[in-house]
Amino acid sequence: MRLTETEMAECLNLPAGTIRRWIRQGRIPIQKKGGKYLFEPGALQRWTEANRLPFRLPENETGIQAQITESPEETSIGSLSEAMQRGGVLYDIAGEDTRSLFDKAVGNITGLPDDLKPDILERLIQRERLSSTGIGKGVAIPHPRNPTVDVLEHPLVATCFPEKEVDFKSVDNHPVFIMFILLCPTPRHHLHLLSRLSFCLRDDRFVDFLKARPVPEVLFARIAEIEAALERKEGL
Repeated sequence: MRLTETEMAECLNLPAGTIRRWIRQGRIPIQKKGGKYLFEPGALQRWTEANRLPFRLPENETGIQAQITESPEETSIGSLSEAMQRGGVLYDIAGEDTRSLFDKAVGNITGLPDDLKPDILERLIQRERLSSTGIGKGVAIPHPRNPTVDVLEHPLVATCFPEKEVDFKSVDNHPVFIMFILLCPTPRHHLHLLSRLSFCLRDDRFVDFLKARPVPEVLFARIAEIEAALERKEGL
């Protein structure tokens, strides 16, 4: 669907200046083409719901309000291996504590626009203040408290190996040697990827595999194998 800035402002019941500022900041999940803005209605609706904003599509020539339908791409959750490839693998991240570690890690995630990284960093820090994301076995899964639909169109998981182990105050008191930064646009993506990642980490052999700091290609291939086996099992 195509909308002008004015039409977008009317849909959200906001001043056009606010919409222009949010577009410049990359806060709204849309694309610009030929002076008009393209968006996936389902993605925009999820964004407004997550940010508690009103949203109403414009009426067509017959006076009937347009309806939102999701495309196959919107309804597809995607795999953990795809999200991990999107987030990349970072090695030797320096940091004496969780805050400095998050700062260095987020700053090096290539899948995030630079102007949005401070916001993501603050969200991770705020979530960590609530309770530790260290799940044990030397693993942590930092994530924002709320979905990042205003930042990301697709989920990503950044795999980060700290330069040295960091105390996360984990449930088993073990320092963290690896963290997976989980960033998702919707709760549905978050729960799906968290479930897949947790399934992998339940296997001590996989945790030992991670301690060897595998190269990205080997790590992604191992994740894909585990997911394929899990899907075959679920299909039985």
